Amino acid sequence: MILDDIKKNLQYSLLSKKDIAFSLKQLYELLSSGTNLYSALDIVEDLQDNEILKNIYSSIKKDIQMGKPLHVAFAKKPLPSIMPNMLYAAETSENLESVFKTVGDFLENMEGYKTKILSKALYPSIVVLFSMVAIIISANYVIPKIADVLKGFKVGLPTITLLVMYVAKFITLLIYISPVLFLGFIFKHKIFSKSSVDKFYTKIPILGNLIIYLELSKFLYAMNLMLKSNSSVGISITVSLQTVENLFIKEKLSSIEQDVLNGVSFYQALYKTGLFKTSVLSVIKNGEYTGDLTKALNTSYKIYEQLLDKTINLFVSSLEPISTVVVGFFVALVVASIMIPIVDIASSVH
Repeated sequence: MILDDIKKNLQYSLLSKKDIAFSLKQLYELLSSGTNLYSALDIVEDLQDNEILKNIYSSIKKDIQMGKPLHVAFAKKPLPSIMPNMLYAAETSENLESVFKTVGDFLENMEGYKTKILSKALYPSIVVLFSMVAIIISANYVIPKIADVLKGFKVGLPTITLLVMYVAKFITLLIYISPVLFLGFIFKHKIFSKSSVDKFYTKIPILGNLIIYLELSKFLYAMNLMLKSNSSVGISITVSLQTVENLFIKEKLSSIEQDVLNGVSFYQALYKTGLFKTSVLSVIKNGEYTGDLTKALNTSYKIYEQLLDKTINLFVSSLEPISTVVVGFFVALVVASIMIPIVDIASSVH
């Protein structure tokens, strides 16, 4: 049973968010053209190439046949948690189908950021990895042969060569214990609370800002979408919180809902969290004053979108020079560790 759960979770994690988004947009197009919900689900199921996604839509159809509410039927992994909440809020509205397009757009938007970061970080990571492989090869195959020759001339290994050997041993040790480190990473929340781990992530230079801007942009984007669908501020906050994955940030944002229920203005509730930029708070305060909070949220989201793009570019631009310096250092270390003993051998001969 445990192995089945692990296998299922792995399959869910490998399912592309873009595939989910595309299937939701297909559902929206069918419903907008007048197709009834069950027939639309049947067609969307048939259109899916991914077996997992096909099974999900099959399960949704069965739940609807059994009389379950739409928001309950769609409360399935790996569909986004925002989906059932938005459906619950919109089940009585006339434009229910727009929820599917909205969530599809949301997924594509967020996935675009993640793809941009990963694609830009791939090349520097590969370069650094190969430099480490070069150290291991030189330390385990080249340097030992040079050491044997030096022994013949009764000459010891230079300090820099010994350093490379120790670095190689350390990297090799990391490779051997990598399964343990991987398991530790997977089950880190068994050792530390998720909130403390997520808080640590937000304190990492550049990456921390990246996480904060991404989570706040998701929250504001979802708030904007919910208010556009004529949902109340309270329901909009509840649904929008489901888009936030970092538990530390989510706990801070969760106070907004209670504050608003207690009569605190939305602007003041955001201000009390200590997470939002002054410029964003000013825009939202003005939106509440003029009675156009939806427009203010849209502007605020775009501010964080710009900050996110700027931070991603900073993160990406910093990766290349850092990787160049690291690789240059490793190459110089390896070359020096090999050339210095060769010079010592030549000196011993003379």
